[in-house]
Amino acid sequence: MRITPPQDVGTSVPFEGTVGSLITRIAAVEERGPGTFEVLRTAGLEGPVYIVVLPGTQGSGLEAGNPFVDAGNAEAVLLDSRYVGPAVARALEDSGAQPGDRLMVAGYSQGGLHAMNLAADSGLAATYDVGLVVTVGSPTGWEGSVRTEYLHLEHANDAVHGVDAAPNPDEQHRVTVNLAHPVPKLGEGPDGEVEGKGLGPAHKLANYAEGARLVDASLLPSLAPAASLLTAAGVSGVASSRMYTAERIPATATGPAPRDRHGGGKGRRRAG
Repeated sequence: MRITPPQDVGTSVPFEGTVGSLITRIAAVEERGPGTFEVLRTAGLEGPVYIVVLPGTQGSGLEAGNPFVDAGNAEAVLLDSRYVGPAVARALEDSGAQPGDRLMVAGYSQGGLHAMNLAADSGLAATYDVGLVVTVGSPTGWEGSVRTEYLHLEHANDAVHGVDAAPNPDEQHRVTVNLAHPVPKLGEGPDGEVEGKGLGPAHKLANYAEGARLVDASLLPSLAPAASLLTAAGVSGVASSRMYTAERIPATATGPAPRDRHGGGKGRRRAG
């Protein structure tokens, strides 16, 4: 895997330490182009906090060099993010992250699958202090690390988060927010008819931005741990952004095959 260093190193962007601000950064990554992900650096209450922001699926397998095409879903589920993991690790090093620094990972759709893998004890958590994982519209029904807080946003009309046929574990350090606010059909007027299940408006990032607003306004005790971590990371109200472009390099006939970083992903619940 090859990553292209950012052209606009250290660009200051707003980051208020909310779920909504994470959705805003995911949207910025999605707009940037194929293969792009982001590393944010914030001045937290107890030192720097790095935040990795991962996009959803970006096109088809015809774009073979982009690790976030539809084939990237299989890489995440079956190969524990074999390509995306090393790319993110190199980007963190390039961004100045040091072993033991605090880290958060946020991902939308396919990006949420990679976020779960990267935060595993045998992933980035072996180097960094991974405090929080936020996934948006992602199928994440497998075990996580007991040292990390998890916040999952899922909408009732979005079928994507259910494709693994496994509900998220109900654990003390893990919260799944089941959103049910009305989702208009594309092009619909204000009279309120809502769409059915599928890959339409319910899976759109704009729909989850509305869900994030509801989460940020909530006072539910179960949301407090994630909210506290985000607030501490966003205390300055700004972050330094580095956008990286990842490109998967085809293996040569004589080169070694990539190794599975997590030993085959033991313990994971897999989609049927």
